[in-house]
Amino acid sequence: MLILGCGIHELIEYGEDVGWSLGIWAIYIYKLLFEEGHLLHDKGVIGSILAVLFGYTTKMELLRFIFQVTYLVVGLALMIYAYRRR
Repeated sequence: MLILGCGIHELIEYGEDVGWSLGIWAIYIYKLLFEEGHLLHDKGVIGSILAVLFGYTTKMELLRFIFQVTYLVVGLALMIYAYRRR
């Protein structure tokens, strides 16, 4: 998942260099809405566990976060499907 995250980050940087416009999403692209005291902040309880396991950080881009969560959900669903008993 770390490689996926780095690839998305580079895609966003390439888009900025080329001149892609994100419109209203440009405000939220570089920050997640988790403040210092929130559980999902990377210094919080759950955030620190996610940081170790999946490379999660609150300084990541919103698009990177969406792709990593989607990848995790699809991967877990496929794994459950493959290992369930018939």
